[in-house]
Amino acid sequence: NSQFREIAGKTVSSIIARYATEPASMGNMEYPLEQALKTDPATNSLDNLKFYFAITGYVPSRVFLLKYIFNESRFSKADRIDFAMKAVVSDPSISVRNYACFLVSKEAKLSKGLGGMPDYIAWWNENKSQYSNTSTNRP
Repeated sequence: NSQFREIAGKTVSSIIARYATEPASMGNMEYPLEQALKTDPATNSLDNLKFYFAITGYVPSRVFLLKYIFNESRFSKADRIDFAMKAVVSDPSISVRNYACFLVSKEAKLSKGLGGMPDYIAWWNENKSQYSNTSTNRP
């Protein structure tokens, strides 16, 4: 039993190490987000974009929507980080969770990918009060 646990642990560690950086297959390519959502993200509020994120089952759409929201300066930094951290904690896709960690890494001064999820959560819980929440939720 301990032998299988050790093998499983090494396997999980190698998967996490492989995806500890930006997933090149998703993060650096162009993606027709407007076509996928059937709406222009720039004309939608943060609440609407969160809704689209919640209802889409297609992982690349969620990754690119996460990236769009995180980089959209019309939303407060607090809202953007909070959205990414909610994806870290609750998204069913490992790819989305890992990408959310990647996005938050620079701000959190962490570079651990999904394997450092507890560290990202602890960082956000300790630091979120330092971020101003002057969001423009409107398009």
